[in-house]
Amino acid sequence: MKSTMCQIASPEKVLETVDWAIDSSAVAMNSDRRISERSVSYLPIEIQQIDDEEQFVGGIISAVTRDVSVGGIGIISPAVIETKKLQVRFSSDPDSKPLLMELNYCNPVSVMYFAGASFCVDWSS
Repeated sequence: MKSTMCQIASPEKVLETVDWAIDSSAVAMNSDRRISERSVSYLPIEIQQIDDEEQFVGGIISAVTRDVSVGGIGIISPAVIETKKLQVRFSSDPDSKPLLMELNYCNPVSVMYFAGASFCVDWSS
C-alpha cells in the first residue's frame, strides 16, 4: 500500500473537470430532483479506493461515468466499491488530475454496480 497524494480539490478544479466532462459527452442535459443539473456522460474513469488510514487499497477499478454534475458523478463499475473515500481520474483526459471523492452508495445491478460519489471540495476557498 502507498500513501494517497490526492488533496481536496479547489472549486476551480472541480468546475474545470465538470466542464471538460460535459463538453466531452456532447449529450443533452438531464435533470431530476437533484440540487444541480446532471449531464448524461459515459466517460472512462479510474477509481482507486482509500481506506480509513488514508492508504490505497486494492487495484485500480476501470469504470465509466453515467452522469456528471458539479456535485459529483454517477458510476457504472464492474467491481463493488467498498471504501467511503475514492480517488477518481478521468482516463480519457491525458491532463486529468486525480480528484478526491466520497462514495454515497454502491448497489448491484445485474453483473455491474451502480454507484454515486460526491466531489470533496472546499467551496469556501
